[in-house]
Amino acid sequence: MESHVRCYQAIKRSKYGNQVKIGAVMNVMQFEPEYNWDIVSKGITNQLNSLYNGIWYDYFKTGKYNFLTYSYENKDAINSLDYLGVN
Repeated sequence: MESHVRCYQAIKRSKYGNQVKIGAVMNVMQFEPEYNWDIVSKGITNQLNSLYNGIWYDYFKTGKYNFLTYSYENKDAINSLDYLGVN
Protein backbone atom coordinates (compact mmCIF):
# COMPACT_ATOMS: atom_id res chain seq x y z
CA MET A 1 0.00 0.00 0.00
CA GLU A 2 2.88 2.30 0.74
CA SER A 3 4.29 1.73 -2.74
CA HIS A 4 0.91 2.68 -4.24
CA VAL A 5 0.95 5.98 -2.34
CA ARG A 6 4.51 6.78 -3.42
CA CYS A 7 3.79 5.95 -7.07
CA TYR A 8 0.55 7.93 -6.97
CA GLN A 9 2.32 11.00 -5.61
CA ALA A 10 5.16 10.73 -8.15
CA ILE A 11 2.83 10.28 -11.12
CA LYS A 12 0.55 13.12 -10.05
CA ARG A 13 3.59 15.45 -9.73
CA SER A 14 4.69 14.64 -13.28
CA LYS A 15 4.01 16.87 -16.27
CA TYR A 16 0.81 15.08 -17.29
CA GLY A 17 -0.15 13.82 -13.85
CA ASN A 18 -3.41 15.75 -13.79
CA GLN A 19 -4.56 13.80 -16.87
CA VAL A 20 -3.91 10.37 -15.35
CA LYS A 21 -6.40 8.44 -13.24
CA ILE A 22 -4.89 6.03 -10.73
CA GLY A 23 -6.88 3.49 -8.80
CA ALA A 24 -7.00 0.02 -7.35
CA VAL A 25 -9.09 -3.07 -7.86
CA MET A 26 -10.46 -4.96 -4.90
CA ASN A 27 -11.54 -8.57 -4.99
CA VAL A 28 -14.35 -8.68 -2.44
CA MET A 29 -14.61 -11.90 -0.49
CA GLN A 30 -17.47 -12.25 1.97
CA PHE A 31 -16.84 -14.41 5.03
CA GLU A 32 -19.92 -15.87 6.72
CA PRO A 33 -20.20 -17.98 9.88
CA GLU A 34 -21.46 -21.51 9.38
CA TYR A 35 -24.13 -20.93 12.02
CA ASN A 36 -25.59 -17.49 12.81
CA TRP A 37 -26.11 -18.37 16.44
CA ASP A 38 -22.39 -19.08 16.98
CA ILE A 39 -20.99 -15.84 18.42
CA VAL A 40 -17.39 -17.09 18.22
CA SER A 41 -17.69 -17.81 14.50
CA LYS A 42 -19.45 -14.48 13.99
CA GLY A 43 -16.60 -12.66 15.72
CA ILE A 44 -13.99 -14.48 13.66
CA THR A 45 -15.77 -13.86 10.36
CA ASN A 46 -16.28 -10.18 11.25
CA GLN A 47 -12.54 -9.85 11.84
CA LEU A 48 -11.76 -11.66 8.58
CA ASN A 49 -14.12 -9.38 6.65
CA SER A 50 -12.53 -6.33 8.20
CA LEU A 51 -9.01 -7.57 7.51
CA TYR A 52 -9.55 -8.83 3.97
CA ASN A 53 -12.11 -6.32 2.68
CA GLY A 54 -11.85 -3.20 4.79
CA ILE A 55 -8.42 -2.57 6.22
CA TRP A 56 -6.73 -1.44 3.03
CA TYR A 57 -9.65 0.77 1.97
CA ASP A 58 -9.63 2.40 5.41
CA TYR A 59 -5.92 3.10 4.92
CA PHE A 60 -6.61 5.10 1.75
CA LYS A 61 -9.58 6.83 3.35
CA THR A 62 -8.01 7.78 6.70
CA GLY A 63 -4.26 7.37 6.20
CA LYS A 64 -4.15 4.92 9.11
CA TYR A 65 -3.45 1.19 9.08
CA ASN A 66 -4.21 -0.75 12.23
CA PHE A 67 -3.85 -4.50 12.60
CA LEU A 68 -3.85 -6.08 16.05
CA THR A 69 -0.93 -4.37 17.82
CA TYR A 70 0.65 -2.88 14.69
CA SER A 71 -0.33 0.56 13.49
CA TYR A 72 1.01 2.80 10.77
CA GLU A 73 0.04 6.25 9.58
CA ASN A 74 0.69 8.08 6.33
CA LYS A 75 -1.34 11.22 5.66
CA ASP A 76 -0.30 11.08 1.97
CA ALA A 77 -2.45 7.95 1.64
CA ILE A 78 -5.63 9.96 2.12
CA ASN A 79 -7.34 10.40 -1.25
CA SER A 80 -4.53 8.71 -3.18
CA LEU A 81 -7.12 6.77 -5.18
CA ASP A 82 -8.90 8.36 -8.14
CA TYR A 83 -11.16 5.35 -8.55
CA LEU A 84 -11.86 1.99 -6.99
CA GLY A 85 -12.71 -1.10 -8.99
CA VAL A 86 -14.57 -3.93 -7.32
CA ASN A 87 -14.44 -7.50 -8.55
